[in-house]
Amino acid sequence: MDFLISVKLGKDLTPAKQEVKNEHDTLNFIRQAMIIMQPLEETSADLKAMGLIERVKAGKPAMIEHHTNGKVLVIQVHNDQGD
Repeated sequence: MDFLISVKLGKDLTPAKQEVKNEHDTLNFIRQAMIIMQPLEETSADLKAMGLIERVKAGKPAMIEHHTNGKVLVIQVHNDQGD
């Protein structure tokens, strides 16, 4: 499954950057973002990232907000098959 990752400079703003990644790369990206946003051990970041990616379903994106700078990361299922 592929995921569309959108980086927004604020919750209500349009995406500043978007990228499609496969599940493995998306998981690593989310994990790294979580480590940057808050002090976490790698194992904790892995578990949180896996939990977040499991919640992402078609039509149900997940969001991570950086509380210090207000940037938002939105992860959603990318439908490149046109279903």
